[in-house]
Amino acid sequence: MAQQAPSISIDGDFSDWQRVPEAYLAEDTVDGFAELENLYRIRFCSDAENVYFYAEFSNEVAEGVVEGQTEGETTTNYVVNVVDLFWDTDNSSETGFKNSLWTDGGADYMLEGMPHEDFGELYAFSGGTDQEGWNWEEVAGFAAFLEVSKLVVLENGHAAIEGSVARSILSIPSGAESIKVGVTTQDASWAESGVLPESILDVTGAVVRGNMLEVPLYYCEGMTWGLSNMVTAHLDCKGNLYIWGEGEMPSFSFGSYAPWHDKDYVDQVEHLYLDSAITKVGSYAFYDCIYLQSVELGSKLEEISWNAFYGCTGLKTITIPDSVKMIDNNAFGECSGLEEMICLAMTPPDLGNTVFLGMSSSAPLYVPAEALEAYTRSGDWEQYPGKILSLDDRKGEAIVVINGDTIKVDPEAPTTEIDINGDGTLVYDTEENTLTLTGLDVEDGEVEGTVIEYSGTETLTIVLTDESSITADVVISSTADVIITGDGTLVAEGVVPIVGTANASITFDGVNMIVRSIAPSEEAIRRIRKTRWAKRLDETGGPALSGFGSAEFNKVDITPSDAMYGAITSGNSDAEFAMYVMNGLGEQEVLTEFTLTAKTDAVVDVRSEHKPDPSKAMYNVLGVQVGAEYKGVVIQDGQKFLVR
Repeated sequence: MAQQAPSISIDGDFSDWQRVPEAYLAEDTVDGFAELENLYRIRFCSDAENVYFYAEFSNEVAEGVVEGQTEGETTTNYVVNVVDLFWDTDNSSETGFKNSLWTDGGADYMLEGMPHEDFGELYAFSGGTDQEGWNWEEVAGFAAFLEVSKLVVLENGHAAIEGSVARSILSIPSGAESIKVGVTTQDASWAESGVLPESILDVTGAVVRGNMLEVPLYYCEGMTWGLSNMVTAHLDCKGNLYIWGEGEMPSFSFGSYAPWHDKDYVDQVEHLYLDSAITKVGSYAFYDCIYLQSVELGSKLEEISWNAFYGCTGLKTITIPDSVKMIDNNAFGECSGLEEMICLAMTPPDLGNTVFLGMSSSAPLYVPAEALEAYTRSGDWEQYPGKILSLDDRKGEAIVVINGDTIKVDPEAPTTEIDINGDGTLVYDTEENTLTLTGLDVEDGEVEGTVIEYSGTETLTIVLTDESSITADVVISSTADVIITGDGTLVAEGVVPIVGTANASITFDGVNMIVRSIAPSEEAIRRIRKTRWAKRLDETGGPALSGFGSAEFNKVDITPSDAMYGAITSGNSDAEFAMYVMNGLGEQEVLTEFTLTAKTDAVVDVRSEHKPDPSKAMYNVLGVQVGAEYKGVVIQDGQKFLVR
């Protein structure tokens, strides 16, 4: 089993520090001979996103007993005035501030704060080669990357605080295994009252300067669990849970869940891949895995046991292999996010009780056309809450997301035109399966998510008729092939400008298009990693399916030229491209491949039953209430609908 990541909650309850794996904990305590003992103990550790710190002060909190002030409470008596945390993040004494307290290191950052007030300002050293000068510049926007608890009374009469700083804002070099830290405190007169690591004694008893404290940096190796003699599970650092082996998965029970259900891992399980030789999903195996987004089940799976996927609210679709014979009680209970289910079995599997309890009645079940009658006549499958349809009817559905709102197209209207905040228009043609953009201008930072998301199965054509500019986390995402054509220009900028399934075909048909990547923020990466595209991102939010590295083909300008990303071609006339990222070993790791192809016609019947309730209040995009006779985009219960 790989080493568990540290897990610290910034809440003033310091007990979780006792559970930090020894390999990742750095700690120092006064030895008793130091003159400055106000700072009693420091602790540091890190996980994949943050560096955590703990500072304990032997300030005799109340300098005597203060009535009503007990262990675990925020103290109202302070001797500590200021705490300075010095961070040598590049492990180089040739850069940063040379603190006279320690012989090694150069502090690149200083976190300074008053623990009894609003803690903290983060400063970057700005002195250049003048390493002994007190030259610091405040880091803009640091507050979003810092969290600190209140100053809390301890059982021994001391007081302590804990906090976290995002690793990204400390500019820790990629691949670094450790950083160095040193902490000082000052009293009300700004005189030093505590230093850790403190000075040391040499063999003669003389006091000499010590070194800064070295903090090991957590490196995600994933987690591996042996579930049985025949079945093993591995959770990697990108949210992929692989279960391989042969035979049945073991069953679990309420309160005694699978190991990935531990609080340190359950929010990381986003994609499940089951080995083809696994024959049974055990009971409670993925109970309440609310972040699970996609599931791939093996071709020899015969049984899905009770409560196996209960409460997986993040799951949108699932395909049941044709080998499945039994789905037990509550297996998909409270999977309220399911928008569809596909069952490939020609003979309807036996069902337990309330298998689909809590599922939406608008989620269709798609089955093979030859088996449709068997499912509709099955007494067991009468409990399915939605319609049971032939797989031949499953053509996908166009979804357009503007500023986080989902707009679904009315299937009765052959053409849909949407005015986007007066900045331009987006026209969706249901018969031709085309999206036409005209003068669309979505400003930087306006969209925290995906602007255009297509979840159909047939080729989507995007037509540009005028210059459009979109900046968002993800500009275009598609589960199917995409043709981008027209006589306009699209400037697409985002953390992941264009993203799609592996080996998707992206056709640029005589269009002017500029695709750029913008610097990913912590929030953007966090949002994207909770989407279906997460497994296609690298650790820094790099591209999934997009153009990177300067390349021009078929009137397409793909920018910028970035040493970390690139597009490579096979050199043949078919213009086959692969997107790659340079890994830590300087090797090319191919993310996905696509081919520039000739334009083909794409026609799909797009269906949707998502309509407003005419009996409820509806509003137009300006917030004015409208009646049932109104045509256009309406808002009802926080959702947008198009009425024609």
